[in-house]
Amino acid sequence: MLQTPIKTVLFDLDGTLLDVDMHQFVPAYLDGLAESIDPKLDRKTFVETMISRTMERLASDDGSQTNEDFYRKALLSDLGITSAPV
Repeated sequence: MLQTPIKTVLFDLDGTLLDVDMHQFVPAYLDGLAESIDPKLDRKTFVETMISRTMERLASDDGSQTNEDFYRKALLSDLGITSAPV
């Protein structure tokens, strides 16, 4: 049986293409992110911090810093994480 190779993979992280329950997806996504950064992280604190900081970012983004800089500073100041993929 011949199989057609996959040519495209679409990631729908905001519910544009598929119906996504964000109240379920976001905490699960952040829990996985915490695991990838450091398996010893307190995941509940990480998830709460990231949601809180994301709401802050959305409310006050003035363009003075990149998302990467914003989240790196947040991870350092709130959670003491000094090196993490963002």
